[in-house]
Amino acid sequence: MKPNADEILVRFNGVNKSYDGSNLVVSDLNLEVRRGEFLSLLGASGSGKTTTLMMLAGFERPSSGAIELGGKPLDNVPPWQRDIGIVFQSYALFPHMTVADNIAFPLKQRRRSAAEIDERVKAMLALVKLEGMADRLPAQLSGGQQQRVALARALVFDPALVLMDEPLGALDKRLREHMQLELKRIHERLGVTIVYVTHDQGEALVMSDRVAVFAGGRIRQLASPTELYERPADALVADFVGENNRLEGKVTKIAEGHCQVTLGNGLVVTAMAPQPLDPGQSVVLALRPERVVVGAVESAENHQTAIVASVVYLGDHARLELAVGGLTLVAKVPNDARYRAPQAGERVTIAWRSEDCRAFAGNDRN
Repeated sequence: MKPNADEILVRFNGVNKSYDGSNLVVSDLNLEVRRGEFLSLLGASGSGKTTTLMMLAGFERPSSGAIELGGKPLDNVPPWQRDIGIVFQSYALFPHMTVADNIAFPLKQRRRSAAEIDERVKAMLALVKLEGMADRLPAQLSGGQQQRVALARALVFDPALVLMDEPLGALDKRLREHMQLELKRIHERLGVTIVYVTHDQGEALVMSDRVAVFAGGRIRQLASPTELYERPADALVADFVGENNRLEGKVTKIAEGHCQVTLGNGLVVTAMAPQPLDPGQSVVLALRPERVVVGAVESAENHQTAIVASVVYLGDHARLELAVGGLTLVAKVPNDARYRAPQAGERVTIAWRSEDCRAFAGNDRN
């Protein structure tokens, strides 16, 4: 089910949160979550994303501002009355209860009939692919299976909203990637609204309809994964989401949405200028490694000679570190049988289009 852009389920209105009365952990947060969407809150530790989730869950209270769910204020609604399912990284399963009893717990708390509980538990076991494990205890399950039980428990009572706080953080890489696709499948099948906290940008890009990038208690950009990666709003987002070549210099010329930038080593680069810039202004350039082509490209405005400093084989691609006039650039070369990746020490020509290099004002790292 696709999110309904016209129906807002969650609304943060000017929300601030401070624990000491002076320093804001979340600052002037205005955010709308669409019904049926998968929204990820992405950011480094201390960025404000988890505090935002905890305020929505009811475990923290805003210092000021208001939060609404389904058009109704949550100010005085306790966590257990918010019609919200929650999945934590620690699973938080009851160790003395079977899988079936863990899943059934929210329904029993809501005094549903035995027949409905039995039907809903069976449906959830099938949804998370744990049929035949109803009578096991959590200690008899793998980490991935325990996480599936926690997910089933959060979904079993058809909540208006499901919150997930780093739910895959304790899993190994392969299982984590598998569970990302499973969560995406379940979301698409049920159409439930999910707000998901993570510091893993790859995870956010894989699963989300939209991603809110947090830094310093504020949202720096809220966009689709494609928009976020291809058109970052500023240098911080470009650095945080995906690998990025960060180059610093000064604007020497502006023309029709493009700019010419002289880097610190004297190299001149042509880039896109998504923000208004002035000649002489300090800028940060963002260039994705996969957009750096090793070899001459006639259609590319930027060409440089480079020395291959190192080559790391990563299976589907090779990662090259390139020395360019005192600077280091990273390029990713696909594993293609028709193309031989250069070796360390080779002199090569590299190229990239101005559209693939974006110039942002200042030296933004906050």
